[in-house]
Amino acid sequence: LVQGFLGSGWTGRVFDYLMSDGTPAALKVAQPGSGQAVALSIEASVLLALRSRWGNGVAGLLASGTGKDGHSCVLAVERIPNSRRLEPSSDEDVLQQLKLVLEAVHICDVAHMNLSRENILVQQLPNGSKKAWLIGWMYAAVQATQQQKQQDWQRVQALFGAKCAIRSRIVQGSSTSTRTTRSSSSCSRAAVKGRNRETKCMWRPGQCGAVLRHPWQ
Repeated sequence: LVQGFLGSGWTGRVFDYLMSDGTPAALKVAQPGSGQAVALSIEASVLLALRSRWGNGVAGLLASGTGKDGHSCVLAVERIPNSRRLEPSSDEDVLQQLKLVLEAVHICDVAHMNLSRENILVQQLPNGSKKAWLIGWMYAAVQATQQQKQQDWQRVQALFGAKCAIRSRIVQGSSTSTRTTRSSSSCSRAAVKGRNRETKCMWRPGQCGAVLRHPWQ
């Protein structure tokens, strides 16, 4: 059920959407066969690769593929409540969080490749603290190189400019700790510990590149 219009971007229109189980979602809609539809399919694939990180700086994938009308391609991710785009001048306190989120993403061999204020959300929590989230994965690299991972952190540093006093600590594949190995293994698990709801990942060929059966169908 569409609740409202959130805006539009390169990948198309974005709606405030309520899933059948009551989960708030950000729903992106694009025309089938368009470059935007391909981008949505790519973003869905990247989010599946990051499944172990859902809820920890990465919004979970809820549905992707052909819309129920058959004339649109859609991508639904969990909507982050009480969030806004990054303001580097007042959000220096989330810089360490961003560093840790990026490290965890990089352990999954994914690099975002398009980090900007628009693709970093800052959520205001009830206790007054903040939580950083990464969104907009259509340009991400899977099986990313060390250089691509370093570029992610360099982009974050550029956003904060002189305020960025934390040095990059990119995880090296040849010197990962036992903790890193465990985290890497978790990226390939089919289920995520601590999540009661599983995404319906039933892929088949379709005009949008791949179709995920929708919870609302």
